[in-house]
Amino acid sequence: SSSFATAHAQGANTSLVAPMHGFDAGQPLDAPVPLPPRKKKKKKRRGFLEVFLHKIQKPEFILLSVWWFIMLVLVIYMAEMSTLLRAIWKPLLLLMSVPILFFVGLAYATL
Repeated sequence: SSSFATAHAQGANTSLVAPMHGFDAGQPLDAPVPLPPRKKKKKKRRGFLEVFLHKIQKPEFILLSVWWFIMLVLVIYMAEMSTLLRAIWKPLLLLMSVPILFFVGLAYATL
């Protein structure tokens, strides 16, 4: 009994129950056990075409596109450029096809 008193006075663990391994002594018994770490699924990176299609469906993009198309048509009409456009439509189409081809190539490459 005297050894118990001296051990208690020195601050030693004097409980008669053997300590359980895997539990923190300061943690209450009702504390939730942390879940095991989940395997993180690799998020598939969205391709260029998916991002582009998502952005062009936004209302602000649609409104601005319609606005600029109307402005283009009005400028062509007011400046009487329709005869000029009829005369140069082939080279103009060739120039416009370059960025379109790059766009299609980029969309296909990132699928």
